[in-house]
Amino acid sequence: MSFAELMFLITGCVGLTIIITSSLIMLPVRNLIDRVSSKLGELIECPMCTGFWVGLLTALFYGTNPLWLGCSVSLISWVVYVSVTSLGSVGEYFELMFEESGDENSEADE
Repeated sequence: MSFAELMFLITGCVGLTIIITSSLIMLPVRNLIDRVSSKLGELIECPMCTGFWVGLLTALFYGTNPLWLGCSVSLISWVVYVSVTSLGSVGEYFELMFEESGDENSEADE
């Protein structure tokens, strides 16, 4: 397997992990799993946990080292999830700051 193929494989696994753990499309499935088992529900919402299993199963299908791909996908999924969540939090912070400054300006005009 070439380096480019490996990067495409990891990228696909990370995308699948984010879809499983965070998307609205999979929310009913996550809720069903959570009702069946609360521990399994916690694991399915964790990008590191789900990423490991997605990478492991994909590696078995493609014939690469399952432990290496599972750990790689787990780590990269966590980094992507934390980065996106952090950027969203910063965006919400600035949005609140602009709303508050807009409220103060409209009160000063009156």
